[in-house]
Amino acid sequence: MSGYRPQNSGNRSAQRLGPTISRRLRAAGWNVSPAARKHKADGIYVSAMGDFISVLVDLGGRSAGEAQALAETVRGWGCVPQVKDEAGYSLVHFTYGR
Repeated sequence: MSGYRPQNSGNRSAQRLGPTISRRLRAAGWNVSPAARKHKADGIYVSAMGDFISVLVDLGGRSAGEAQALAETVRGWGCVPQVKDEAGYSLVHFTYGR
């Protein structure tokens, strides 16, 4: 069919969980930073590979406390997050089931 283009749902596609998690965190009141600023500025960054989600919480000295609070938000979604504290930043890992 000439000129036919398949329907594309863009960032709301079911295959892209990173934007989905970012939207859910923003709706819950978290200030999620754009991925382009990652490693350049402090903030909260979401990465996804398949169903495995990783949230980098890099807020200087208060990263550990904020990561625990973010993990509580994720627990409210029915996920089981693991928090890993490093020097200066924290990581929250979980599997997001659709």
